[in-house]
Amino acid sequence: MKFNKNSSTLSDLLNVTRKYIDYSSSSSNLNDRRSLSLIQYTHKCDYIHNYEWSNFQKFIYRWRDDLQNIPRIKSFIEGQSNVFNHEYNRPNPQYNSVMARPLLLILQKSFWDDLIKAYFKFIHPKCMILCLSSFNPKTASKALLSAIYFAGFVAQPNPSDELLAYMETYALTSIKKTLLSVKLSSAQALGIYSYAFLLIENSSMSRVCLSHFGRMCYALGININRSNLPILDQFNRKFTYNIMKIYYNWTKLEPSSHDLVSEEVEIDLSIYKPKYQIPSPDLNLFDNVSDSIVYSIFCSQFTKNFNHSVYIASKFIKYDSNKIEDELEELQIKTVEIHDKAKSALESMIDLLPECKMQILMYLEYIKAVFITIRALFKQ
Repeated sequence: MKFNKNSSTLSDLLNVTRKYIDYSSSSSNLNDRRSLSLIQYTHKCDYIHNYEWSNFQKFIYRWRDDLQNIPRIKSFIEGQSNVFNHEYNRPNPQYNSVMARPLLLILQKSFWDDLIKAYFKFIHPKCMILCLSSFNPKTASKALLSAIYFAGFVAQPNPSDELLAYMETYALTSIKKTLLSVKLSSAQALGIYSYAFLLIENSSMSRVCLSHFGRMCYALGININRSNLPILDQFNRKFTYNIMKIYYNWTKLEPSSHDLVSEEVEIDLSIYKPKYQIPSPDLNLFDNVSDSIVYSIFCSQFTKNFNHSVYIASKFIKYDSNKIEDELEELQIKTVEIHDKAKSALESMIDLLPECKMQILMYLEYIKAVFITIRALFKQ
């Protein structure tokens, strides 16, 4: 009897199933690994395979309970139950997701963009070595951009060991290439590297970069006023020269095995003007113009206070108390004057840009912290 679509009674279905499934093969054939698929096995029946696969699915799903009661099928299922349970109950090994590995962050463009933003928000105000109004990440030299990436990375809290090791190797490789090209952007990069290594307490590497930074600056004649250059280039040179003097003041804090020139030259604070620190649109540092304006004022004023504090600290360390006493009153007056001007400049922006009030108040706290540090030096 041939099974067809008109067969609807249970007895007909069971008879067909018993006739063509319970054939000459034994249960050992079903246990064979090559015949584990019940569907493949039943498809060998001459009559069942004549119908569409969808019809066969309906047949199986509709009468599965009755089919499972057929002795040979029942014995097959019971024989395989332990195998299936063993396979499905096997605990999966706890592999760490590849995408969760911190090192894969370097493949994301957003990771590098965030490093640039971190540099200009946390490092640049204390290490103003370039004009923001002319800085474009797309056209900046690779040496300078690599230094910004590294400094931005070390400014972030709690970096993973894996990422830190990669970024340090990345920095060392970039420094070697930077030393091969004597130009302003290379000198700026070395200055940034020196400060960045100082932040992660690698003073030895910081001084190596500082030594190369100073030599390259003198080779470029940074200390010479070049009035024939474009105005932005002039200020980039002036910023770099000031950083060189600040760093050399830092070298007085402890002995060094690297040859460094020590200069007793006061830092020029008049070069720090907000108009040169308004971020260019290419930098995409802030979402609106108001934040950019407030940031430019903060950078200029904070840099003046911070650089003045370094200058005072170097004097206290280099000279004895008797010599410092002669200049103490003058230094205190200048310190208060610089702080008051910075405070006034930012407070005046609260009325002009009320939407930036919270940001301005935060900037005021930063400047206040520097002022308190300087006053602590005087009390000593």
